[in-house]
Amino acid sequence: MKRCPRCATALEHDLSACPACGLSVGDVSAETEVLPPDPQADTPTKLETGSKKNHTPITTTGGSGRFVAGTVLAGRYRVVGLIGKGGMGEVYKAEDLELEQTVALKFLPEELAKNQELLRRFRGEVRNARQVSHANVCRVFDIGETEGLYYLTMEYVDGDDLSMLLKRIGRLPSDKAVEISRQICMGLAAIHKAGILHRDLKPANIIIDSKGEARITDFGIAGLEAEVQGVEARVGTPAYMSPEQADGKELTNQSDIYSLGLLLYEIFTGKQAYEGDSVQELRVKHATTTPKDPSDIVAGIDPLVEKVINRCLEKSPKDRPDSALRVAMSLPGGDPLQVALEAGETPSPEMVAAAPKNGILRPRVALALFSSVVALFVLTLYFMSNYSDAALSPIYRSADVLREDARSVLEQIGYETKDRHWVSDLEFDTGYDFYVTFTGTADSLERFRTGQPSAVYFWYRQSGDPLIPGATAEVAEDDPPRTNRGSQYVKLDPKGRLIELFAAPELLSPHSPDRASPDWELVFKLAGMELSKFEESESEWTPPVFADTRRAWKGYYAEHSDFPIRIEAAGYQGKPVFFRIIPPWEEAQAADPFVTSFDNAGTFLVVAVGLTDLCWSSVPLDPKCQGGPCRPPRSIPWMRIYIHYVRSFPIIQR
Repeated sequence: MKRCPRCATALEHDLSACPACGLSVGDVSAETEVLPPDPQADTPTKLETGSKKNHTPITTTGGSGRFVAGTVLAGRYRVVGLIGKGGMGEVYKAEDLELEQTVALKFLPEELAKNQELLRRFRGEVRNARQVSHANVCRVFDIGETEGLYYLTMEYVDGDDLSMLLKRIGRLPSDKAVEISRQICMGLAAIHKAGILHRDLKPANIIIDSKGEARITDFGIAGLEAEVQGVEARVGTPAYMSPEQADGKELTNQSDIYSLGLLLYEIFTGKQAYEGDSVQELRVKHATTTPKDPSDIVAGIDPLVEKVINRCLEKSPKDRPDSALRVAMSLPGGDPLQVALEAGETPSPEMVAAAPKNGILRPRVALALFSSVVALFVLTLYFMSNYSDAALSPIYRSADVLREDARSVLEQIGYETKDRHWVSDLEFDTGYDFYVTFTGTADSLERFRTGQPSAVYFWYRQSGDPLIPGATAEVAEDDPPRTNRGSQYVKLDPKGRLIELFAAPELLSPHSPDRASPDWELVFKLAGMELSKFEESESEWTPPVFADTRRAWKGYYAEHSDFPIRIEAAGYQGKPVFFRIIPPWEEAQAADPFVTSFDNAGTFLVVAVGLTDLCWSSVPLDPKCQGGPCRPPRSIPWMRIYIHYVRSFPIIQR
């Protein structure tokens, strides 16, 4: 005779609901049962069931329950709605009004609440479950009683149970199945570490939360291993019972491992390992038959997964994995060492030695890559030493000597250099590179070696007032502006010859109606040229400072008679305030905006690449990576590389 799992009322075979309590009665193979003893059986109890197949567990997200939404229980919990119900009671979603958080309340059926044995088990559920604190186990908080009804409060997990999920999609994708399986193993390992047997591990007791992570719940029939004996061991879900549990024999962690194997089988295949029309049929199948290999159901399943499942389903407990942690380590794509550490276990030396070396290359690959890096470094040194701007424009004097040359130039022209604030530095000038690239000037490389023109120059500036940068972090050629009163700027080539002079007059200076002409012959001499070899022309460049005389000349570099240059100069009260050697590329830049357009395009490219690099660098770490790279590649300094190669681009062209 079939009995109601809630109130134990005898049921006729054609009834679909209990006439006493109204519970919908389905296949007991999918429900948790406490089986009474049967004197006619060889074993302590007799298992009975109905004949309905492919039953859906009694787990609902709606429907009628004992309490309606809005009911306040124990003056503290406001019922939101019924989450589910089964043989062991009803579960409600509720608001904890005192702590202002959502919890789940699990109630015993009213009739069963009067059963002292069930009350003992209910209290044991709380006592045992509170010992477990793990990310993959649903937390249980406390036990309470209201109007004769007993309930426990536990963590509310927003999600679906695994049985409903498998019913909708059939089976999980292989990568997600491995991830969920490993999480279930880790949660079960935490339960076993507390000395507790779950004894009812099945899809309906696994919740997949809103983050896609598995949470083990329902300790309704769990008990301390030492307390699980005799008839007490015959509690569980028949379709997921181990053979020894169905026979009422002693239970160990391996009994849960068997149920874990059945659970993994269903996760990876979407099918139950054993199906039967009765509990007795299921019991016989568990004890005597072997389920189909997962690979016969799902083509292409990982052989490691199949091996793990088959080991968990061994008939003898001693042939099964010794722990859920061992099962997690055996799943593909994981790091056993990392799994052990996350479970709080001390890895053995053998485990440490066998752990995969993520990021470690094979010796041959590492040697080949190292050799390539060394060869590239040597090749870079060779080209930099023979074809770079610095190599082709050798610096004949040190920075200290060039600094003294700059001060000597200012003193000979008539400017004071003592008790002045000063700064100096060496810089690159890529203007000549662009010029020869677009004009194809012959012997361009040899011109670098003479220093005229030069790809490297030295600049020196001084002022009676402190030099305080405005737009940049340090003093530069143009920051602070050169127009500050009493400041001077000198630009020299590597041989110490004058390239450019800029001198801002003092704020207060005596008025002189006599516009004396500066000694331009001396200035030309400081530039390494002779004034007599230059032809005077009309001044075309506006002096950047106030001046009372303007001059201009056309001629050639002293060391290159075929290389035309233009010189613009200006004076004030007999002193040179502006002198500049203007090569062809600077004149072309002033007359033709092509170079400027090229610079603008390059600037746009720098900004675009820099922003792309910044966005790529901010990609978050992938928390679900398994045995592979868990983060995007290291950010590459694209902007710096771009600037470097733009500088050397004309040389590469040649």
